[in-house]
Amino acid sequence: MTRVASVILAAGGSSRMGSPKQLLRIDGITLVRRAAETALASRCQRVYVVVGAAAEAVRRELSELSLEVIENPDWEEGLAGSIRAGIEAVHAGRPEFDAAILATVDQPWIDAALLDRLIEVFAGGEQEIVACTYAETVGAPALFARRHFTDLTRLTSDQGAKSLLLAREAEIARVPFPEGAIDLDTPEDYQHFVERGRCFILKKKRIQDKF
Repeated sequence: MTRVASVILAAGGSSRMGSPKQLLRIDGITLVRRAAETALASRCQRVYVVVGAAAEAVRRELSELSLEVIENPDWEEGLAGSIRAGIEAVHAGRPEFDAAILATVDQPWIDAALLDRLIEVFAGGEQEIVACTYAETVGAPALFARRHFTDLTRLTSDQGAKSLLLAREAEIARVPFPEGAIDLDTPEDYQHFVERGRCFILKKKRIQDKF
């Protein structure tokens, strides 16, 4: 059986939003809890949530869920530290995991079926990276086989996993996810999404530089 862990990156300071986006609510559920419940409903065997900014409030949102919260005290230094903290926790897991899915909290159309599709493509193919495609790019959520864990932990500062995806494009299996272009970065993004839901127009912008 293919063993895959989920790493949810929920440590950022949400500078463009002006308040912790992890705690924004859609249909009464915060984004971080929504992401965690989605991962728990998928075929991922274990879920890790990396927290930093507003850590205590985020922890409260995850209470009673069967997952592991990993705190990144250096979250202000950049995204790489959160990826490193999450991947190191996965690497230490027993029994060993074959792969990890990195996901963010601000893509509201991620669902368990999508995460399961990433796992299915990985388990049934030869590629060791499986990434979503949208807006003419590759991005989150993305699955990385165990042999890429070391590369992920070597990322520095605000260098995210996107840099690794771009460096290994020829090795990536792709899963279409056009709704991945919708991410909630600003108050306007959030307001438009809440008001318009699935009618929200896919944004044409630089996508997931923060992943």
